[in-house]
Amino acid sequence: MEKKKVLIVDDQIDILTTMKNIVEREGYQATAELDARKAVALTKRIKFDLVILDVMMPNMNGEEAAELMKKNSKGKPKLIFCTIVPKDDLEKMFLVDGFIQKPFEYKKFAGELKRVLGQKK
Repeated sequence: MEKKKVLIVDDQIDILTTMKNIVEREGYQATAELDARKAVALTKRIKFDLVILDVMMPNMNGEEAAELMKKNSKGKPKLIFCTIVPKDDLEKMFLVDGFIQKPFEYKKFAGELKRVLGQKK
């Protein structure tokens, strides 16, 4: 069976690397991107099953990227916001399928990943 494809978008390399390692350890194919605009372009060419988006990024924030991905992505991936911003402070939670609060624990991150992808924890 082909591994599910997950795109991770965060402008902080250490957090991006940590998330990529968790995604791969959980058995998924991970692609990491530091720039939200490049990530939006990637989703037009590659069919991802899930995109994990930081909200606070330069150039384009995660909420803007989520809107564009919902409209233009190949295959319409599921979306998760992963941010330090509290869930209740986000205006566009309706765009996403899941939420991970930073800083996160491995088990919570992996659990939300599996839940959104429709797999058992």
